Amino acid sequence: MAVGIADGDRCATMRRFNTAEDLLQAAMTSVEIEYCVPCGHRSRAQELQAEILEEYGLGVDRVALVTGDGGVFRVRVDGEQVFDKETDEYDAEAIVDTVGSYVGATA
Repeated sequence: MAVGIADGDRCATMRRFNTAEDLLQAAMTSVEIEYCVPCGHRSRAQELQAEILEEYGLGVDRVALVTGDGGVFRVRVDGEQVFDKETDEYDAEAIVDTVGSYVGATA
């Protein structure tokens, strides 16, 4: 029996897992978005968080917002930094795609 994950009524884009164990293993991906509070990066962090959850749903264990300062805006997946505004150009779609390369890869 296949276990499915759907977001709203978009069953056509449902990600399918063969067993509940597959689902649990795939949900091990953890994302952290660290953002500068004084700089006002909260809304960008929240928008990115929503995009990741919209795309991967239960495929991620958590998408945490981590407060910071000093102009920081970094994204880490399973502890590995995948984006830093100091060295990378901000592209939400590319960040979401990068997160996707980790979803299910921890199994």
